Amino acid sequence: MIRFQSMVLCAALLLFTAPHSADGATREEIAAKVEAVIAAYHADNREKEGFSAVSASVSLSEGEATIDVVTGQVSRAPGAADITPQSLFQIGSITKSMTSVIVLQLVDEGALSLDAPIGRWLPEYPAWKDLTLRRLLSMTSGIPGYDDTEAFLKTLVAGLGNHHYSTAKLISFVDPDLDGSPPPTKGYNYSNSNFILAQMIIERATGESFEQQVRRRILTGHGLTDTFYAAGVYPDAVASRMVSGYLAALAPEQKMLEALYGRDTGHLDTSWAQAAGGAVATPSDLTRWARLMFTGPILDEARRKDLTSLVSMKTGQPIAAVTKDDPKGFGLGVNTSTFGPDQTIWAYEGETISARALYSYFPKHDLVIAVAVNSSTTAVDGIGRLLADIYVAVTGDTAAVEAAQAQPAN
Repeated sequence: MIRFQSMVLCAALLLFTAPHSADGATREEIAAKVEAVIAAYHADNREKEGFSAVSASVSLSEGEATIDVVTGQVSRAPGAADITPQSLFQIGSITKSMTSVIVLQLVDEGALSLDAPIGRWLPEYPAWKDLTLRRLLSMTSGIPGYDDTEAFLKTLVAGLGNHHYSTAKLISFVDPDLDGSPPPTKGYNYSNSNFILAQMIIERATGESFEQQVRRRILTGHGLTDTFYAAGVYPDAVASRMVSGYLAALAPEQKMLEALYGRDTGHLDTSWAQAAGGAVATPSDLTRWARLMFTGPILDEARRKDLTSLVSMKTGQPIAAVTKDDPKGFGLGVNTSTFGPDQTIWAYEGETISARALYSYFPKHDLVIAVAVNSSTTAVDGIGRLLADIYVAVTGDTAAVEAAQAQPAN
C-alpha cells in the first residue's frame, strides 16, 4: 500500500451566476448531485487508484453565456496543504492540442505546411525527411514513442524522475540511425516522439523557444490565467500551486518504475514530456481550453477543420467521421468518439508520472467537463467513469452513458 504525504480531497464543482441549468434544476440541486459523485468516487477508488486529490469543473452554456463552474470541498490531514479550485495539476498529453494549435496558427501565417516534407526543418533525421507535420500530429508517422523504450525508462528511474532532457536526447531513444532504436510502427500508433519533433519544427520556424510560443499564442489574450508551461522545473510562483502527485498501480511490464513509488513526483522536472505533455492547469482552465479549440477564436474555421480532420484509431486511415463500426478517431492532437445513440464527443485524457487529467466536450449540450486526480496508473483508471457520472448528474442523460459503456473497445 502506498503512503502519501498529502491526504486531501478537492471537488471543484458548480458555481453558477445563472439560477438554473438547461433542464431547470437549480444550481444548488446540481451542485449537491455532483458533490455526491465526487465523494463516492473518492471513497470507492482512492486506495486502488492511489490518489489523494480530485478536482473537477463543469462549463455549461446557456444561450450565449458560458458558465465556468467551480466550488471546493477540502478534507485535511496533519501537515497537508490545502487543495483548492486554483490548485494546478499536470495535464500531460492534453498539452499536445496546444502544440497542434500553434502549428496550425503557423500554417495560417504561411510559416509551415501540414503536408510538406519535414526534412527542411529536421535534416539531422534523414530517415524521416519525407514525413509531414500532418502525419506527426495524427500519430500516423510510424515513429515509435521514446517513452516506451527501456533505455529511456532507465534514465528516468536513475534520475528518480528529475533528470533533465533536451529534445534531441528524447528523440535519440528512437532515432533509426542510432543503435538500439525500436522498429517503426504501422497505421495509427500513439507516440510522444511525434510531438517532440513538432516542437523542434516550431522552434526552428519561429526562432523562439516552444515555451515562448506557448505564452505568446496560447496563454496571452485567451483567459487561460491558470495554465502554465515550462520545459523543466516550474518556478516557485507556479510550483507553490501544484499538487503533490504519485505513481501508483503500474502494469506488470512497467515494474522497473517501482523506484518512484511513494515519492512526490508532482514537482519534478517535466522536460521528459515538453510539447508532448509538460503543461499544468486547473480543470476550470481545461474547460476554457476545450471551448477555445472547438468553438472559440483561437483558430479560424479552416484551421479548425484541419484540427478535427480524422484518422481511424483502428486502421490509421483517414475517415470523414466516427461511426458505430469505427467509433474512435484521432485528429491533430485531439480525440473524438461516438457517445450513446446520437452523440459524438471530443475527449482527451493526459497522464504524467504524477497525475491524470481528462476533458470532454459534448456539442449536443454545449457542455464541457474536466476532471483531474493526483496519481498516475496504467492498471486501474476510473476518471472516465467519474466524468460520465458528472455528465449524468448535470444532464440526467443515463441512456448515453449506458450505451457508451456497452460499446466495444477498439
